[in-house]
Amino acid sequence: MRRLATVLLFVASCLVASLLVSVVPTDDTAVRVSREVGEEFVFEDGLAVSARQVRLGTVLTADGAFVARTADVFLVVDARIAVRGLRGGGTLDAEIVSGGRVFAARSSVVVPQAGFYTADAFVVELPREALVGSRLRLTQPAVLTSVHNVPEYDLGVEQAVVDAFAPPVTVDVPAGPAQQVIS
Repeated sequence: MRRLATVLLFVASCLVASLLVSVVPTDDTAVRVSREVGEEFVFEDGLAVSARQVRLGTVLTADGAFVARTADVFLVVDARIAVRGLRGGGTLDAEIVSGGRVFAARSSVVVPQAGFYTADAFVVELPREALVGSRLRLTQPAVLTSVHNVPEYDLGVEQAVVDAFAPPVTVDVPAGPAQQVIS
């Protein structure tokens, strides 16, 4: 009798887990929405993100202090992150997609508290040949529970920009972005 109860409990828990997995959205089920640099994207829960500017460099600094040097290229996407909904906090991750390859960002950006915004930067190190046609793909934020659409920004990096890029170039990012009240 005890064994039968254990088996039934196991089967029931497997069914519940299967149901949860089928209804919780993942990055694989999320719909990618194309955006251009400068356009804002608002997630369903009120998190607003805009890619503001794209910069290239070989030396990375944070508020003027040396962080890293690369033989490849640091692609820096300056972004504004605002929370207009009821939730905030946590982090937002991104990756660069180019020519079928995916490059993860070196770090996450901070999602501010509700009613605030931050200016931050996504930093990705990638080879020079991956710059043309690169796209910033935001991943589904862990702080949001019901995301079905996520943005993918066309960064507008053309061959002429890559040809004109002459290292060494230093790019500076904020060491720790401060939250500001949305006005």
